Amino acid sequence: AKYLRDKKDKDFSFTITAAICTGEEANTYKSKRYIAGLATGGFYLLIGIFGSTLIVIFATLPKVLVASIAGLALFPAISNALSIASAEPKYQEVALVTFLLTVSGVSFFGISSAFWGLVAGVFLHAVYSRFKK
Repeated sequence: AKYLRDKKDKDFSFTITAAICTGEEANTYKSKRYIAGLATGGFYLLIGIFGSTLIVIFATLPKVLVASIAGLALFPAISNALSIASAEPKYQEVALVTFLLTVSGVSFFGISSAFWGLVAGVFLHAVYSRFKK
């Protein structure tokens, strides 16, 4: 079955890239912002040309190394999310227990740790909301 999508939904990733390339983050002078667009286009071309080579390289690397690289790449996002989640002192323990249970990899009844982390987080949030002041 075909899913019809709105044009703005279909081009969402391009819209984000265009917004970044034409914003003040690219250059404070509007006349110089085209450089970011050219650099992004060149990067897309390189990835398109050498994408299959990158896949072969990553496929030959040990899985532990690829997982480590991915973990290092995600570290700033995880760090930011944890700092936001633990910003409210009342719920710091809830955020920490939820995170630790989710990343633990524990599985009960064939259900992964992501579900149990969510269940524990919702339960502890309800308990802390009711009893901790």
